[in-house]
Amino acid sequence: ASDTTHLEWCPDGRHVVTATTAPRLRVDNGYKVWHFSGSQLSEVTVNSPSELWEVTWLPQAAGGYNTPDPTEVLLGQTHQKTPSKPSAVYRPPALRGKPQTFKLHEEAVPKEDVSKSAMKNRKKRDAKIKSKADTTLSHTTSSNRSEGQKGALSVAQHILGDQPSVQDTSGEAAKKMKNLRKKLKQIEELKKKQSEGQVLEANQVEKVETESMLIEELSKLEMGK
Repeated sequence: ASDTTHLEWCPDGRHVVTATTAPRLRVDNGYKVWHFSGSQLSEVTVNSPSELWEVTWLPQAAGGYNTPDPTEVLLGQTHQKTPSKPSAVYRPPALRGKPQTFKLHEEAVPKEDVSKSAMKNRKKRDAKIKSKADTTLSHTTSSNRSEGQKGALSVAQHILGDQPSVQDTSGEAAKKMKNLRKKLKQIEELKKKQSEGQVLEANQVEKVETESMLIEELSKLEMGK
């Protein structure tokens, strides 16, 4: 018997007792009486918090037991327990009692056995992935459109920059000329640093290259005053 801590033969030579006792084991205490043929005759379980500390056969007076009969071995075979059924292949609780619709070792669960919560979670996942893809596509389209708009705006500013706006007031024109002179002054400082051997950054080089365009624009504004 499992978890046995004590075993003792009966003086009649026909029976044996096995027990699970404390303090060796403090759970599943109890004892079982067996026939020598291997069949279990009785079982007593001691429930927690009670504990079983000792099991022994009661003493008997001399001659209290009959001499064992050899033919009893054959009779004892009739007390053998029914052979246990071979262990079957494990099946999840949700599939027990239902016809088998999957192969052995196949992890996929039949569609009809998928729970509603699993289907709901799958739909949420698919919707989230689709939403993310739509957002990425929208962002890409918006970026492409903004680049095109920037290009068109740059061309329009270049064309309109060749002619002073009729609606510009004298105050706005003076403000533009002030900004242009400020930029030209910064370009002069950059050119001076460059002549002294200092290496300019890429954006500073681009700024120096706009000098002629800024001078031309300033001249037109001064002519239109």
